[in-house]
Amino acid sequence: MNKLTHSLLKSVPKEDWIMQSSRLPWLQLHLTIPVEKILHEANAVYPLSVSHRSNDEFLNHHHQGWKSLAIFGESPTTTEQTNGTMSWTSVADQCPYTVEFINEYWQIDHTTGRIRFMWLEPGGYILPHQDRTEPGFFETNVAISHPDNCVFRFLNYGNVPFSSGNAFLVDISNKHLVVNDSDQTRLHMIVHSKLKSGIVQQNYEQNFYS
Repeated sequence: MNKLTHSLLKSVPKEDWIMQSSRLPWLQLHLTIPVEKILHEANAVYPLSVSHRSNDEFLNHHHQGWKSLAIFGESPTTTEQTNGTMSWTSVADQCPYTVEFINEYWQIDHTTGRIRFMWLEPGGYILPHQDRTEPGFFETNVAISHPDNCVFRFLNYGNVPFSSGNAFLVDISNKHLVVNDSDQTRLHMIVHSKLKSGIVQQNYEQNFYS
């Protein structure tokens, strides 16, 4: 193999292209997630959770069993997007292992948005919706407890292969829905923050260049 072909095979797209221009619906991130510790902390604060986006409608139906609690945000129970000041909430004080995990992989600064626990109760569903119109990767979705028979589906791309203990960048400008057809509660975390330097490229390479 000559130097040119060798260098071409070693070349990986820049992070900005992956995040903004790749048009991938999802990208798996191979993170080390302490699922048992996070699940234990989340279960302890679950009674504080609130219904999320309960006023949304789709064909005269509403989401069912979708609950949330902010670890980082304007307040623990402000789970939708606002223009308020963001910071660690009182929930973070009760979830030290969760906070440690977040700080390991994400930059927490003035650009950080909401970081939330997101529960979907047994038999619950999140009706088709899109969270924004601008395409690209802006959020990380981390599966802490993802039971069998629970499906996260992009209408135009199919099912994201979530399982307990994995994480994905997801482009939720694409319409998607979630159905928990199980007898267990689904728990994910959604992190609106920039991943630390190198993580996106390393995972893109692991997924497509290994």
